[in-house]
Amino acid sequence: MVVSTAGRKVSRTVAAATFLAALCGIVALGLSNRSLYVDQSDARVYRQAGALIWHGSGSLYQRSFTSAHLPFTYPPFAAVVFAPFSGLPFWVWQAGSAVLAVGCLLASARASFSLAGAAVETELVLLVAAIGLWLEPISMTLSFGQINLVLMALVLLDFTAPDSWRWRGLGVGLAAALKLTPLIFIPYLFLIGRRRAALISLLTFATSVIVGFAVLPAASRSYWGGRIGHSGDGPARLVNQSLDGVVHRLLPAGGLADLTWLMGALAVGTAGLIIAAATARQGQELLGICVCAATGLLVSPISWSHHWVWVLPLLAGTVAAPHWRRSVRVAVVATIIGLFGWWPLTVGPHGEFAGSAKLHPSGFLRIAPHENGAELRWSGWQLLYGDYYAIFGVVVLAVAAAVQLRARRGPGQDSGVITTPTSP
Repeated sequence: MVVSTAGRKVSRTVAAATFLAALCGIVALGLSNRSLYVDQSDARVYRQAGALIWHGSGSLYQRSFTSAHLPFTYPPFAAVVFAPFSGLPFWVWQAGSAVLAVGCLLASARASFSLAGAAVETELVLLVAAIGLWLEPISMTLSFGQINLVLMALVLLDFTAPDSWRWRGLGVGLAAALKLTPLIFIPYLFLIGRRRAALISLLTFATSVIVGFAVLPAASRSYWGGRIGHSGDGPARLVNQSLDGVVHRLLPAGGLADLTWLMGALAVGTAGLIIAAATARQGQELLGICVCAATGLLVSPISWSHHWVWVLPLLAGTVAAPHWRRSVRVAVVATIIGLFGWWPLTVGPHGEFAGSAKLHPSGFLRIAPHENGAELRWSGWQLLYGDYYAIFGVVVLAVAAAVQLRARRGPGQDSGVITTPTSP
């Protein structure tokens, strides 16, 4: 027992050192080029939008923010949340955003192990979080000062809340109130039998809309009256890894592209929710949540590459799956790191490896041509390679469906994933 305890302390120390090394690496990279890595352009938008409504000095959706002229694309309630903090110096926003994001990363990793039905071991949580820091969606979330990790943590912590807590669903509702994409989890909650939680989520979201109208009536009318459909950027851009992005890179902009996306989104959304709910009802709760998240990312009109932070719980679930052969787990982990890793590449604007380009850690996704409308001229392998985030999401849905089909063949069939009972 003494040896076991000592060994556990050593493993925790190694894991903690690995996490701190990964964190220090991110910080060092940021300090090496602050304008490139810690500009936190999205956090600037949050702060300036909050200041605008705090002082009542203009319309929220009829103007742009920061020197890059970025729009505010979030619901009015989000601006209400940001407003009280808008007077803080921006360096406080930068530091606070980073600390909050890293805290949510750790909380999400821990919640993922719990939802996978595995023992929540501190060393594994730290190691998964260390890897997560260097995945492109998470690193770019930190760089932009985005709230993706906050939204993911709200959802995952909501699902880990004890059955006795009467306010289950509140986290999902709050996440959807800040950014609409988590709305996908409300029908998911209903389909898996957690109807009270679904109702609380829906009421929480509805309350946020009411608050928005009460505090910002003109902005709310503008947003819910049509501004909600404005993405703020072209859907065909490489970094939009949703079905809409894939379609607009394949077809000319117009009615055919919009109709194709709408039909595809309805089909994938319906199938994805059914697969996610069936997966959860079979006891594979974390996989069900990941399938639901992937469905939401696919059907959303805009899913920037940094929105794909949901690869983190998928990574944790792979590590925590005791029924998988080690070789399979290693292969899946390597695939996630390879596809979503933030690699130090010198990639030029047309996707070429250029020695003269600045060293800019990024995902392999950016090897595809992606400047000045180059996405509209893709051919051959580029049509697949430039969409591999979205393709990965479709593969997640397909694998989950295959697992369910295999599990239904009868008792004794090993589905290859951990199964734990799901509470109603």
